[in-house]
Amino acid sequence: MNHQDFLKRPYRRESTTIDFLYAAHGERDFDNPAWDEARSRFLILRLSPFRDVERSTPHEFLYREVRQALPDAYIDFGFFPPARDRLGGPNAMASAALYDEPTGDSLADALFFGEGEGSVGALAVLLAAASREQGAERLTALEAAARAVPGFWPTALRMPVAQTKARAEAYPGGNPPVLAGEEAGTSRLEITRGCPSFCTFCFEGWERKPFRERPIESIIAEARRLKSGIGIDSIELASYNFNAHSRVVDIIKALHEVFWSVSFQSQRVDILARSPGLSKFEAAAGKRTFTIGVEGISARMRAYYNKELHDTDLRSVLERIVREGAREIKLFYILSGFEGDADLAEFANFIGWLRNLVSERPAAPRIMFSAGELIRMPFTPLAYERLILDEAPYLALRARFEAVIAGAGFEYRSPERFDEYCLSQVLALPPTGSLELLLALSARGYVYDRNLSRGAWDFARAWLKERGVFAKEGSDMQDSEVGNPYLDEKSREYPFSYAFITPIA
Repeated sequence: MNHQDFLKRPYRRESTTIDFLYAAHGERDFDNPAWDEARSRFLILRLSPFRDVERSTPHEFLYREVRQALPDAYIDFGFFPPARDRLGGPNAMASAALYDEPTGDSLADALFFGEGEGSVGALAVLLAAASREQGAERLTALEAAARAVPGFWPTALRMPVAQTKARAEAYPGGNPPVLAGEEAGTSRLEITRGCPSFCTFCFEGWERKPFRERPIESIIAEARRLKSGIGIDSIELASYNFNAHSRVVDIIKALHEVFWSVSFQSQRVDILARSPGLSKFEAAAGKRTFTIGVEGISARMRAYYNKELHDTDLRSVLERIVREGAREIKLFYILSGFEGDADLAEFANFIGWLRNLVSERPAAPRIMFSAGELIRMPFTPLAYERLILDEAPYLALRARFEAVIAGAGFEYRSPERFDEYCLSQVLALPPTGSLELLLALSARGYVYDRNLSRGAWDFARAWLKERGVFAKEGSDMQDSEVGNPYLDEKSREYPFSYAFITPIA
């Protein structure tokens, strides 16, 4: 948005309940006052359909923070209709394509870096006050909010000299809203923040340090409040790896005394390997589907990812969960493009061992494999690596990878098309001019949510070539060859976006 236009925007507008992108729950569902009586109004918007909003933990979190700080505010949710897919849901630290540094133009009025627990409520109060101002006074109020709330950056202020990410100081209070959908009977309960590991590919592991456990007393108290306050019968543990909590067994036991269903998803395999009784306990608690992030197809590749998972640990965990009656096992991998013959041979050996393991069971579990191309994410060690946006090396690698899996009779699913991977990589580490690229894609009707419009990457690639980001059409140089500052291995002085961001203190 041009910031001259931003400053000219009026303070008041008609009720957004008339907007076709908006679904009004009104005074009945969200503890809202009457529209005309509300001193401030907040619309929490996600650029995707209700199917995503319904399972959106950030929506619940934002509602609870704002409601706790502003009991008399009118709060509602907005989302797109489900007819077509659209771009949406960027993480602030990976959203640099929304901002054009040379011009200061931005698709977002402001960005918030870090963790919002304990900060969003205070920010909501300041934004409500700023919304009552006009023109330059509004910008002055936003500048004051930026000084008061670490991590908040109004993009109209241009690039700050330094910006400290906010650190979460509290857990949300009050109850989340109840959305009238299939997930109405389930709430998500946060038990940890961050990740204790430093996998080189993982955004979470580098951006949410330090790892923190929520005290069990706080977890159980909130669970009981959710049960009595909104009448849910199912609870889902929200955590990057739920078994990283040192008292996870006690937590699950206590929650089963309160709820009909307690579910838990992602967990670290190395922790499971070193806790022999944990998988047995999980099976007793009703867990029959296990998701295992192996990441590297060999020990060499797992070392490259700094993934703390040894082959002996992986095999012992699989033996255990197969023995304890798992119905479905999902194994996830990442393909870097650097895998060689020795790595594939080691993977084939593992697949043969797994085939023998499950064939010995009278009721063998369903085994599913999935592999995605490696996206080099900002603020991780792999951000400096050479980018591979040519499909040829991946095609050869994937063909051999899939053949080994199919030969053993297992299932394989590819999480995305290669064009989706390429555009995701470019937008995760955006080159100069990416805002203009986003606008050009939008103007031509290209969209993304569950799938990317056909032809979007072809357009983006040609656009980038024309502007010299990639080799130009007709050149002998391929996208993956040396001689290109953006695609090549990068030095520590490379001008990444958001260089002004400093770590959480």
